[in-house]
Amino acid sequence: MWDFLTRKLNFKASVGQQLFTNQWEFSLADLESYAKEGYSQNPTIYACISLIADAFASIPLKVKVGDEFKPDHPLQQILDQPNPDEGGVEFRTAAASWLLLTGNCFTEKLKVTSDKMELWNWQPYQMSIGYAKGHRIPLRYAFAKGTDHARFWDVDKITGESNMLHWRRFNPSPSQSGMGLAPLSAGAASADQMNAASKWRYNTFKNNAAPSGVLSTEQNIDATKKKALEEDLRKNQQGAKNAREIMLLGGGLKWQQVAMSPQDMDWLQGTKLLAQEIASVYRVPTQLLGIEGSQTYANFAEAKIAFYTQAVLPLMDLYVSEINRFLGSDFEGATVCYQSEDIEALEPLRAEKRAELLRTDVLTINEKRELLGYEPREEGEADMLFVQPNDIPLDDTFADDEDEADASEE
Repeated sequence: MWDFLTRKLNFKASVGQQLFTNQWEFSLADLESYAKEGYSQNPTIYACISLIADAFASIPLKVKVGDEFKPDHPLQQILDQPNPDEGGVEFRTAAASWLLLTGNCFTEKLKVTSDKMELWNWQPYQMSIGYAKGHRIPLRYAFAKGTDHARFWDVDKITGESNMLHWRRFNPSPSQSGMGLAPLSAGAASADQMNAASKWRYNTFKNNAAPSGVLSTEQNIDATKKKALEEDLRKNQQGAKNAREIMLLGGGLKWQQVAMSPQDMDWLQGTKLLAQEIASVYRVPTQLLGIEGSQTYANFAEAKIAFYTQAVLPLMDLYVSEINRFLGSDFEGATVCYQSEDIEALEPLRAEKRAELLRTDVLTINEKRELLGYEPREEGEADMLFVQPNDIPLDDTFADDEDEADASEE
C-alpha cells in the first residue's frame, strides 16, 4: 500500500526551483542566487535579515510545566544545545535567517538514543514536499530527490507528525501551496535595482569616479584601430590604479569630459528610496539601518520598540507555536515560551505601564511594591486601599432638600 502511495506522490518543487523574478535584468533564477544576490550582495537586505535574526535569537526560550518554569528540564537542555555543532543562539539565528531569506525553514528532529535528541536545520535549496492527490497533509519531505544522496522523512497521514518540522510564511500561490513565500519576492524589483545601482557606481568609480567621456576625431578610423585604441584606454587610463594619470592623445583625437547630469544625481538619490522599500518589506525602521533623511520615529528607542513589536515578536510567536507542535508529543506537559520582560528594548513600555498603575488608587501599597520588585511590608495598612479624604459618593452630591430635612429631623 505504501509503495502505491509513493508512486502517486505529487512533489511540490521547492521555491528554489522557481523564478525569483523574470522581468528584471538581475533576476534570481534559483534559491542559491537568492542567497548570493539578495543576501550576500545587497547590504540593505543583509542588514534587515541580520537585525531580525540576531534579535530573535537573543530572546531566551524557557520551558514551562503548568505555571512553573523548569530550567533543568530535558527540553530546556535541547533548546540551549540543539546539537553538538551549534548552541541555541546560533541555531535559532540560522533558522530565522532561512525563513526571512526563503520563506521556509526545515528543522530535523534526530533521535540519537531513547533519551537523547538533537535538532538540525536543513538548507531549503533542495527540499521538496510530497503530497498525495487530494490530501492537504504532506506524506513525505525529501532532500535532493532523485540523487544518490537523497533523504526522506515520512509524515503520519492522520496526525501530521514527522521528524521534520517545516515552518513557513504564508504563500497564496496555488502552485506552491506547501512552500512559504520569501519576503524577498515582494522586494524583488527594489533588490534588483539596488544591485544594478551598486554595479553602476562601482564602474563609475573605476572611471575616475566620474561618468565616461567622449573621444572624438575628424579622421576615419577602421574597426581594427578602433579596437586597439579602446584596449589601450582600458589598460592605461581606466581603473582605480590609473586614477588622475595624464592622458596623452595623438592622431587628432580630442577628449571631452561628460559631467554627471541632474538626472544621474536623481537616480543616485533614488537608491535611498529603494532601501526604504526593502526595509518596509521586513518591517525594519529605517533609523536602525542608518538611512539618511528617513526619521519616521521621534527617537531611536521608539524605533527599537517598533522593530520588536512589528518584526521580531511576530516571528517569535510563530516559532514558539511551531516548536511546541513539533516537540509536544516527545515532552508531554511541557511547553516552550518566552517572556517579554527579558527583552531590554521593551523596557520603556513596561516603565510606562508601571507608572500608570502606580498612579491609580485601586492597588494596595504592597501590590505597588511588588510591581517595583520590593518586598512586602508587614503593616496591616500596607494591604489596605486608600482614597482621597475629600472624595464623597456621587449620590450625595444630588441629595435634595427634603432628604436633608428628613435627615436633620431624625
